[in-house]
Amino acid sequence: MYRAIVIKELRETAWIVLLAAGAFAYSMLSLVGYGLLTGSSARVTSIPFVDGRFLTDFEEIAAAFAIVLALRQSAWESLRGTSVFLLWRPMARGRIFAVKMTVGLGLLLGTSGLALLAYALWAATPGKHASPFYWSMTIDSAAMWLTMTAVYLGGFAAGIRPGRLFGSRPLPLIAAVVPFAIASIGLPPLLRIATVLAVDGLGLAAIHYVVRSRDYP
Repeated sequence: MYRAIVIKELRETAWIVLLAAGAFAYSMLSLVGYGLLTGSSARVTSIPFVDGRFLTDFEEIAAAFAIVLALRQSAWESLRGTSVFLLWRPMARGRIFAVKMTVGLGLLLGTSGLALLAYALWAATPGKHASPFYWSMTIDSAAMWLTMTAVYLGGFAAGIRPGRLFGSRPLPLIAAVVPFAIASIGLPPLLRIATVLAVDGLGLAAIHYVVRSRDYP
């Protein structure tokens, strides 16, 4: 049963992953000086990670990826009327949603993490750019990568909550703004991680409450 749910989630979210991967690839090609539309390459004069270009593109693409993925796995089930069929499986309701979120977080962190790693490896390769590189330069980007878990859980909680889409329903997603704010003011990495984990805990608690108390569809 677990395997069937995992395959279902992978099949239904594959197009989202492909779009996100394409967006990450387009962004990185631009950052490394390759013009995808023109087919030309240019010398990279900026300092990778330090100039902030990667972080800006990364957070925008990853946040959109996290929200669309979370809503597709949560709200879409009710909109299609498949939530009742899904929950009528010989599994506890909480375990079904746990499997869905595990798949979603794996896809989110895996895809965005590969993009981050690929750019870092390029930046660490000698001769690619005329500037020094230290792995410590990737700390802000790595913190933002972890922050996407809060965005995903906020989107998932908003998706399964009853209520109006333009009313109180998106409130859990707004909570994800907190890690973004903490990251933007340059606080120590450990404090950023602690903030993200705290918001993740609140998101999981909200999801657990809705899963146990909501009447479907």
